Amino acid sequence: MGTEDQLGRLGESIVARLFHLETLGAYRFSCCFLGAKAQLDFLVNLLDENGIEYGPFFFVQVKTTAGIAASGSGVPVRLGGAKMRAAKARKVPVYLAAVSSVGGDREEVYAIAIHAALQSGVSVVPRLFSLRQEETRLMIFNEVHEYFQSGMKVFKSRLTRVGDK
Repeated sequence: MGTEDQLGRLGESIVARLFHLETLGAYRFSCCFLGAKAQLDFLVNLLDENGIEYGPFFFVQVKTTAGIAASGSGVPVRLGGAKMRAAKARKVPVYLAAVSSVGGDREEVYAIAIHAALQSGVSVVPRLFSLRQEETRLMIFNEVHEYFQSGMKVFKSRLTRVGDK
């Protein structure tokens, strides 16, 4: 197994761990790895107040880099237009989690939504929505719950890059 595979597995493990943490005093996510050959990395179900999956779900694609981006810029990733369009075609919320291994035992983890307004691939995930922050995980929980309650067919998110609408 090469370094790139190890790095990818590290990123997947970190993202899964973050979704398994309590968020504002409750477990809110059940995270299932879909396998190395799957189009997306994780299926994540929302949990009710009793810790039971209750219907709403989303997918997560993880991209991991060993590079440290320039100060002020985001985490460099490569998500091509075809893969992004395939994710959007699922008609359910999909998030891109970018893990930057910044040295030692420190990793930064940021997320954005793959939402209707994105028209091309993603090359940078801005350092706006850290999955280490409970507020970000709660924002994801709330907007996925709201999306399934609304009956809308197009997913729109507040976790977007600057300039996305």
